[in-house]
Amino acid sequence: MLDHRIEVDKVPLGIIPLGTGNDLSRCCGWGGTVPSDLVGQHMNRLKKRVSRWINAITDDFDVWTIQVVMNTNG
Repeated sequence: MLDHRIEVDKVPLGIIPLGTGNDLSRCCGWGGTVPSDLVGQHMNRLKKRVSRWINAITDDFDVWTIQVVMNTNG
């Protein structure tokens, strides 16, 4: 994105809790497994989910950094 001069602070990212390694999704209470009714008949449940993602309100998410400083004598 930086190569194309896209303002990364204005790009919304979403979490879709599918597959493995969904620690962020689990910690936020969004789930970590594929719902059994993900698609639904005639894709109605999937369409509803996509609509909710498109119309979702964005919110800042703080990804923090830790700096460790060692004393000179350990």
